[in-house]
Amino acid sequence: MQIKLPFVLDPATKKPSVSLTNLMISTVFLLVAAGLDLSGKVKDTSIALEYFGVSSALYFSRRISINGREFTSESDKNNNV
Repeated sequence: MQIKLPFVLDPATKKPSVSLTNLMISTVFLLVAAGLDLSGKVKDTSIALEYFGVSSALYFSRRISINGREFTSESDKNNNV
């Protein structure tokens, strides 16, 4: 049995991306939390900002360059840093 989940397509690879989907969900969550904070219905929305920060770090740290060598999350596990 296979469950198909809707993921956002990554514009660079044209493949479904879990990290980009998480970033989009956290962006919407942050905007809703900011709206609730501005309306005075919620007092503390710091968790939304933390979730957005972690999601952004997850998505944008997929490619890391160390000493001119580029490492991606898709590269083989045989590459040693």
